[in-house]
Amino acid sequence: MTAGWRQLGEKRRLRRPSGGTEPAGTLAEEMALGVELDGVDLAETRRSPLTLVDSVLRRCDLSAAVWQSVTMRQVELLGCRALGLRLSVDLGQDVYVEGGRFDSATLRISRVRGLVVFDSCTFTEAMVGGDLSAVVFTGCTFEGAEFAATAAQGCDLRESRLGGARGLATLRGARVTADQTVTIAPRLAAELGLTVEAD
Repeated sequence: MTAGWRQLGEKRRLRRPSGGTEPAGTLAEEMALGVELDGVDLAETRRSPLTLVDSVLRRCDLSAAVWQSVTMRQVELLGCRALGLRLSVDLGQDVYVEGGRFDSATLRISRVRGLVVFDSCTFTEAMVGGDLSAVVFTGCTFEGAEFAATAAQGCDLRESRLGGARGLATLRGARVTADQTVTIAPRLAAELGLTVEAD
């Protein structure tokens, strides 16, 4: 792995894990520092609290795991399967998640420093909540998902598909495109209790 910065466009970037990660066969109970897990089965694991620093999880199975009071700094999750995962992040700093399957998962983020980026992930029937202010969703799908944001100023959803998502009214301040507003308008109107009548 090459240490340095991951460039995200629009002058945004996040710090990648350093090049000093070492392969590991399992995840420590409370703290993982500078480790790289590849293809490890972590399904149904329980961790609370958990600190992940300068680490990479690649093609791991996190399905039905329960990770609470999690701190992540310079962490990458690549191609992980996380069906039904229950993840509560106290602090996320420079976190990059690519190709994750979070269907029926519950993700709650309390605080972000820097950026947390979800790239090409699926959130079918998932719940995504907490402070999403510095969270970027690129190429993600949210069919049947529910947002429960406590804050979303600056959350970037412009390159994701929001059709079928609920809880859109909690995303006040999030960035979307004009085309997305057409897609979400009926659902958003219903959530706000608006009566839409034909002209």
